[in-house]
Amino acid sequence: MQHEAKPKNSGKQVKGWGDFLAVVVIFVVFIGGWFGLIYLLGTESPVTVVDGTSMYPTLKKGDLVIIKGASEDELIKDFKNAKTYMDRPIIVFYSPSGKRIIHRIYSLKYDGNGNFLGFITKGDNNPTPDPYLVTTNKIIGKVIFGPIHYLGLIVLFIRSPFGFFVVAFSIIVLAVWIVIDEVNKYLKKSKGKENSNSLYNG
Repeated sequence: MQHEAKPKNSGKQVKGWGDFLAVVVIFVVFIGGWFGLIYLLGTESPVTVVDGTSMYPTLKKGDLVIIKGASEDELIKDFKNAKTYMDRPIIVFYSPSGKRIIHRIYSLKYDGNGNFLGFITKGDNNPTPDPYLVTTNKIIGKVIFGPIHYLGLIVLFIRSPFGFFVVAFSIIVLAVWIVIDEVNKYLKKSKGKENSNSLYNG
């Protein structure tokens, strides 16, 4: 009397699909959370990593800060309401060369008729203000939370040439390992079916 062979690898296949779906869900949640922050905080880059020492000791290299979009009027109000220099808003903006900078508002610039022209900024660790005017259209946002120390060091490492190589190499190795593992599983499964068929036909 012949009995139907039960698939031995069905449990492993379900587990494999479960792991895959878990990775997909984590990825979707991460992407959704990032775009959610962009929408809620009203800025293109709600999370910024400090990669220099111009704001030391307030902000150190590798610190991570949360920023939100801010209007010209809001920043002027924050500046005027600041009781001390250290209470003045810290903003993230693009320099004339296109580099992303995180500095404190040092003063406000007006023309002879009292029309607002822009912000003068300065790093807390710099002896003089920045040699350019920061206009509102160059501002990404103002710091509202942080710093979170050291967390940004991971991002800075990945941005470096060596860090990028390590991450890319690791992803390639992982992808190759997954492919080889799946091929081995398929070959074992095929061999198992052949052995089962030979037993029934013998």
